[in-house]
Amino acid sequence: MRIPICRSLVNFFLLGASLLLAGSSWASPAAPAPARRKVIIDQDAFEGPGLQPLLMLIQDPTVEVLGITIESGDGWQKEEVAQTLRMLELIGRTGIPVAAGATYPLPG
Repeated sequence: MRIPICRSLVNFFLLGASLLLAGSSWASPAAPAPARRKVIIDQDAFEGPGLQPLLMLIQDPTVEVLGITIESGDGWQKEEVAQTLRMLELIGRTGIPVAAGATYPLPG
């Protein structure tokens, strides 16, 4: 003898399971992404430790780097621009513009 409730009970559990699975995406909506800070980096980036702060800032997910300006500092401006462009190429971020600044100190 078949019990008609059995089919209803199975349907009830299937409906409950599907609602539970569908509800899991409703229960925890994605939080809105925080606004990224837009920055322009102005730094001499002559090899070695000068590039490490640039890398940290470029890889920060809360920061959007709009560009990098390079001037003579620990090294000459042309060499520092080349080092920065190479670093951006190595990390796959060639879309960040690099602007060459002053080669010599500005007269006061």
